[in-house]
Amino acid sequence: MTTGKHRSAYRAKASGCIKIINRVLTVLAALTIAFALPASASATECGAAKCAPSFDDYPVVEHSQPFPSISLILQTRLAKQYRTVITQPSREGADLAGHYRVATWGCGTDCHGFAIINKRNGNVYTMPGVDYVAGVMGNAEDRLAYRLNGRLFVITGRKNDEDGGKVYHLWNGRVLRLILKTEIERESFDE
Repeated sequence: MTTGKHRSAYRAKASGCIKIINRVLTVLAALTIAFALPASASATECGAAKCAPSFDDYPVVEHSQPFPSISLILQTRLAKQYRTVITQPSREGADLAGHYRVATWGCGTDCHGFAIINKRNGNVYTMPGVDYVAGVMGNAEDRLAYRLNGRLFVITGRKNDEDGGKVYHLWNGRVLRLILKTEIERESFDE
């Protein structure tokens, strides 16, 4: 017969195992990045389809338990400026890397701002130097692409109307690390 004390000990061990598995997956993903791509990999060197990372390359264990209500920790200028639009998504479930929520807001036609919320502790991350991502004429891809069960975060468009491309990042829990940048495929309007 199992007592409440034994069940708590079992749950603590299971939780510890999940943390260890996530750490191992993080290390494996980092090693994959370090050894799979050349330091200056580009779309022209290896072909966009061949080198482009896939969401399946960077898995994470999903967290099915509900998250506690948290107070947001807004540390950046952008997070403080968009406090209201960040607060609403923070009440919803995770949608990135197991326990993070991506808050997005519009800033005009085909323009999006974003922040990443840690559902466990309330920390809000905004990408340094990036206020928004704008679309590129002739490209209909989503500006931001991410998954609940993965750490890959893809930005397609121009950051602050300057640097355009399809940029693959790895979310490590604190920052988005650049993996690869490729050119954006555009539709031709010539007939």
